[in-house]
Amino acid sequence: MKYLTRDEEAMMVEELKIELKGKIDGGGKNIISDCPYCGAKGKFGVYIGKEYDRKKKFASNCFKNGCGSRDLSILLTQIDRLDL
Repeated sequence: MKYLTRDEEAMMVEELKIELKGKIDGGGKNIISDCPYCGAKGKFGVYIGKEYDRKKKFASNCFKNGCGSRDLSILLTQIDRLDL
């Protein structure tokens, strides 16, 4: 994945919130939504906090079934938004 500018990251976060019908958690580090892979209600998270060590920006995970990826392009493919 190419590096995004701050404005591009902000746009990506807003687009993901819209597409996933999600909301940002209390800490401001994750978008929480229903899982686009398995449909688990409110169990899917996309990390939007600062990237470091094991935390990768836009990594996603379902906390019910473990669906998700550390690669943004896989999530964008799943939600049919490769145009982002």
